[in-house]
Formats: sequence, structure tokens, C-alpha cells
Amino acid sequence: MKSNPVLSIAISGILAALVWIFSSHFTGRPEPWDGSFSYYLGGLFLAGFISALIAPLPVWGHYLGVVLGQVAYMVLSGGGALILLGIAFASLWSISALFGAALALAVRFALMRTRETA
Repeated sequence: MKSNPVLSIAISGILAALVWIFSSHFTGRPEPWDGSFSYYLGGLFLAGFISALIAPLPVWGHYLGVVLGQVAYMVLSGGGALILLGIAFASLWSISALFGAALALAVRFALMRTRETA
């Protein structure tokens, strides 16, 4: 597997921003952590999982992309007085994207082993 940091950061960033974009549709709240915490954490988990399926390495790129995608959405949507607190929360909860990326890597490795033995 080749490491492509730009691709992993870009894909995970776009997917994380989509979690915020669709938050009001799915939770009725503009900020995903205000609506449904399972939506927010699940969305970030899926962002990490999907991005790691597409561009598996480097793993740190998925975390960085998810954080940057959320921060970009916060800034572009007007931010606010508590944006620094929001960035801190987003950085903390983005760890769930690492779990998604780890699961995707485990799936990829399992499929590679299956293909080698077949």
C-alpha cells in the first residue's frame, strides 16, 4: 500500500464536513454534537472508515483530515464566539475517526490475506 497523505486528508476532510452539512437534516440541530451524539460519533467513525478504504495510509492523515474538515466548516459557516471551544471538542471527538480507519485497515489486511491464500 502506498502512502498518500494529501488524498487521505482530503477525503476524510470532505466526509467530516458532510457530517456537519447534513446535521440539521438528520438531527434538527446545526451542530452535530447538539443533536444526536450517536449521529456525530457515527458519522466521524464512518468518515474515517470510508477514507481509509479509499486511501489507507497514512493513518494520521485521516485524523488530521477529519479535524480540518470540521474546522473548515465551522469557519466558513460563520464561526462564533465559542469557535475555539468547538475546535477543541472537534479535535477530541475526531478520535472516533481513527477507530473507523483502524477497522477499515483491518478489513483491507484480512481481504489481502484471503486473496493471497486463494
